[in-house]
Amino acid sequence: MMVDNSQTFTADVGAPDVSSRKLKATNARMEHENPDDYLWRLLQGGKLAGLHFRRNQLIEGYVAPFYCRLSGLVVEVDIERCDEGKPCKERERVFTRRGLRTIRIRGEALLSNPASALQTIRRAAEAPKSRLTRAARPTLPGAEA
Repeated sequence: MMVDNSQTFTADVGAPDVSSRKLKATNARMEHENPDDYLWRLLQGGKLAGLHFRRNQLIEGYVAPFYCRLSGLVVEVDIERCDEGKPCKERERVFTRRGLRTIRIRGEALLSNPASALQTIRRAAEAPKSRLTRAARPTLPGAEA
């Protein structure tokens, strides 16, 4: 009896692909994850380039969802909400008057590509501030003044 050795079989043929299962589990979790909570887990404790973010920082009566004092950056996810009826434009004016920059990230973009969202936040944090506020705020290590 002749055996055809042209095909090679491995012992794990038919075994479930572990990496595929992990990816499916991660995707299932992310579908039900609150984007704000997910971003906080990625930012808290200086995980992003050592930047210290505060969550739900009160600034002149308005809430900044994610605030980095050192860079003067406010990060918002899915800005469909405003603070208890106060107009969003007024909040923007208050933040701008204080020399803060605000960036917005779509929740679905954050959940589908967190690395890109974090890169956007890091670039914004390291970007030079306006001339009016630069002298009043320290610069990030490694960022141009």
